[in-house]
Amino acid sequence: MLLEGIKLIGGILGIATAAFIVFDRLLRGRPIFALHAKPRVPGDNYLFLRVKNLLDEDVVIENWRINPPLVGLSTDVSVRAIAGAVCGQIPAAILPPLGELKLNLIILDASTDKKDETIKISAGRNTTRHPWLFLRRAKIKTTVTRLEELKGAHQQPS
Repeated sequence: MLLEGIKLIGGILGIATAAFIVFDRLLRGRPIFALHAKPRVPGDNYLFLRVKNLLDEDVVIENWRINPPLVGLSTDVSVRAIAGAVCGQIPAAILPPLGELKLNLIILDASTDKKDETIKISAGRNTTRHPWLFLRRAKIKTTVTRLEELKGAHQQPS
């Protein structure tokens, strides 16, 4: 009876260890996607999507998807970048070790009647040292209502 109990516990621990290793390999070092607001004038903020690389190696961020397309992301405030954001064109980026990428977040006119609809922003990610055969995705969910709250939020002085 004791021997069977030890076998059972050993089997459970083996399965738990294997599950942890698979989980760790798939999700370890995934970039952080976070929404940020930077004060422009009181009661009106610039909105950013910040992508932070947690690894000590380069990470390629590409194959962006925004579903539904109620917001756009631009690399800067030039007319060309904003036009690309409106058309859904977001260029690939290579993040250096522990580096970050800030993309301007633009609320598009298509969002007028869809303020509470969930928006999923995602991008494929891959490392340059050991690329995977398939792109793993990093993502964030938000709504236009939430973005408008961030845009109008009061910033505490730092």
